Amino acid sequence: MNIIKIISTVVLFLFSVSANLVAAPIEITQFSLFLSSQEIPGDSSQDDQLGDYSFDPAINTFGDVGFDVQFENNLNSDNYGSVTWRVTNDTGSTIANSRLMGFFDADLGLNEYWNEYGEVFGDVSNEYSSWEIDEPGYLFGDIYDNLKTGNLDNSNAVPLTWADDVSLALGFDISDWLAGDTIIATFNISEMLAVGQAGLAQFDLATQDKFYFSGDVQMESASVPEPNSLILFSAGLLGLLMTRKKIQS
Repeated sequence: MNIIKIISTVVLFLFSVSANLVAAPIEITQFSLFLSSQEIPGDSSQDDQLGDYSFDPAINTFGDVGFDVQFENNLNSDNYGSVTWRVTNDTGSTIANSRLMGFFDADLGLNEYWNEYGEVFGDVSNEYSSWEIDEPGYLFGDIYDNLKTGNLDNSNAVPLTWADDVSLALGFDISDWLAGDTIIATFNISEMLAVGQAGLAQFDLATQDKFYFSGDVQMESASVPEPNSLILFSAGLLGLLMTRKKIQS
């Protein structure tokens, strides 16, 4: 092999490696939050925030059942990053049983949408109350129906052996959601998962480009917690010491 062929081979290899290090852009079809509760009649409430709604208009029905929703978008230009929904219980009563579900329907890169597949990473059953990987309902998938009823089926209907259009969903069970309390639900679109983190992945069959979908929820109480007895005791002791010091001086 002459020097020109060696240089050409090295250049092609470096180009291939550098290309694989660049995250493929993601085209979002739908990014939505669903709220299902046994105490709220009818289908799940739905809040659509990102996606192509040229055929179906975006929906927000949280307010119809007494919940206030605020949304924060921290995705970059290629749609990697995070989004956060803040959902406040303005019903005036405690919601004992409910489920929040994040739904992500997107396509990788510039290839066709039907040549992608999903995989599960980590212990998703331990980290999430429910999950689902499925075709988004245009052909055979039932994920959208399951979101509407609040019952994700914990299965992957689009594995490597059945590549097609892919959508992803993660669910979190919420108990004792007091009036005025806010649930902060954050969902991440990333190139990799943190060590020990669980999530769902979507791959392009031709290029093996991929992204990971993960999330978490936190409760923010509307009430200000009462200071505990230790804090009260410490404050009283500090006041006594300061008074004594003034008398001695």
